[in-house]
Amino acid sequence: MLRRMRTSGGSRMRYLRSTCFLIMSLVAALAAPIAAPAEAQAVPINMVNVGESFSAGNGASSNTSGYSADGCFRHAAVWSQRYAALLRSGGNVVNYSNYACSGSWIDNPNLPDDLRIVRQISKAAAETGKIDLLTFTAGGNELDWSAVIETCAYATPPWAFDFSACKSQLQRVAGIIRSDEYRQRLDYLLTEAKKSMTPNGKIVWVGYPPLVSGSYVITRSHLECRRLIFCSTVIDEQIDVAAVTRSLTDELSNLMAARVASFNSSTTCTSPLVAFVDTRSTFANKGVKLGWPELIVYMGFYTAGVAPMQQPYPGLSIWPPLQTGIVDQAWFHPTPSGQRSIAQLLNSTVGRPAPTGCGTTTSTTTSTTTSTTTSTTT
Repeated sequence: MLRRMRTSGGSRMRYLRSTCFLIMSLVAALAAPIAAPAEAQAVPINMVNVGESFSAGNGASSNTSGYSADGCFRHAAVWSQRYAALLRSGGNVVNYSNYACSGSWIDNPNLPDDLRIVRQISKAAAETGKIDLLTFTAGGNELDWSAVIETCAYATPPWAFDFSACKSQLQRVAGIIRSDEYRQRLDYLLTEAKKSMTPNGKIVWVGYPPLVSGSYVITRSHLECRRLIFCSTVIDEQIDVAAVTRSLTDELSNLMAARVASFNSSTTCTSPLVAFVDTRSTFANKGVKLGWPELIVYMGFYTAGVAPMQQPYPGLSIWPPLQTGIVDQAWFHPTPSGQRSIAQLLNSTVGRPAPTGCGTTTSTTTSTTTSTTTSTTT
């Protein structure tokens, strides 16, 4: 009897201990936070892309298909939208809008608002809310590179080439890049962009790739004759247009990087507000080869179905004075593979930006515009 009672009491104690453990486990489980799916935990990123033709998407299609019909030549395969897709593949929620428009300047009162990048930014913020991630290319149209290319490499007709005019165009571009006015314009863009950012927002400035590769030498010469019989050509001056153009692109990229560094040092953000992404190494030796002979060879291969420019990945398109079936606005812009390359570069160097800790930003100034901006969300 005593033995049984002891056994029964031991069983009760074990039962009570088990019950207490069960209750405590249940309480702990109920108190613990319920894990949400990874996508539900992700904070949505309001991503806005602005800028000119390099941001709109020129070159993203090798033909006329897919471009917006408003003259801005936006394309869904542009590098910024590809970057947004890569962020989504990493589990981020991204709301993407493209306000870029071909032909845009940083700011020019003589242009409509849709062609003024600072107005594109303020309009985007007014329509989509403060911006978490802002991407753009800017500053190229102020230099008017097309005038250099047309004057130096594709004079029409070819025998109308003017050495002095080409030299003057190269000097003009160099003068703009080195001017205080241009530097102040770059600074103004960053100052205005900051006003439309969220306190932890990030600005990503993408630099221009080198437009040309190889060598393209132009010559100024005169004919010297002895006794009107023995004549020879004397070279007075030579310029390698391709080399000078690359040098100016380097100077421009270095200037942009320096302005970004200066701007970051002037803010109170806990981490850099602006990231400058240099694309020069990505496109090294993959630019356009200048000159009519190269263009004629290109056209022959193009009609045979070979990839544009026969350039290795990623490649650039060129501007044609002749009709080849490729939309003219694609020339001298990244090809579809070039767009992918820039997106991958952004994803590897910037990814999902960490909070910048910039605090409260200035209220956004809403721009008034009569033109239409297409906003694409994927």
